[in-house]
Amino acid sequence: MKNRINLFNSLNNAEKNKLPFLLVNYSKFSLSLLQILQESGFISHWHLQTQSKTKENAKGKNGTELSLSEVSDLSKLKIKVYLRKTTTFSNLYSKPFFKITPLSKSSRPIYSSYLNLWKIDRGLSLYILSSPIGLITDRQARQYKIGGELICK
Repeated sequence: MKNRINLFNSLNNAEKNKLPFLLVNYSKFSLSLLQILQESGFISHWHLQTQSKTKENAKGKNGTELSLSEVSDLSKLKIKVYLRKTTTFSNLYSKPFFKITPLSKSSRPIYSSYLNLWKIDRGLSLYILSSPIGLITDRQARQYKIGGELICK
């Protein structure tokens, strides 16, 4: 739970301060969340890298990006997240493009069925749920007709 909150705060702060990229610790949750954010267009892209400072160690064999099978110690693995760039002048001085708000807490998880998802915000926000098939968006939950724990908005 602590890693989730750190990830949400890191993404919010990087977006607020208009940073081009940030490094986050590797976890399966982080990887799933970043895939959803990339598919939704909130981040540009991401890739895995090791914690060492030399560029040759941060690359895999033949200068390619790392895969999980090439890394022996996952605690030294980081994810480099490239945020979406603002292109218009009006976006430079506006509020952050997205703000991730955690909904469930460890002391009070919030569950929802797929029928109640539309009633929450009438489809105007992107909700991320933890379901039996993994992390999914509210649109996918309605499509697959499954519910789950509301992770963030």
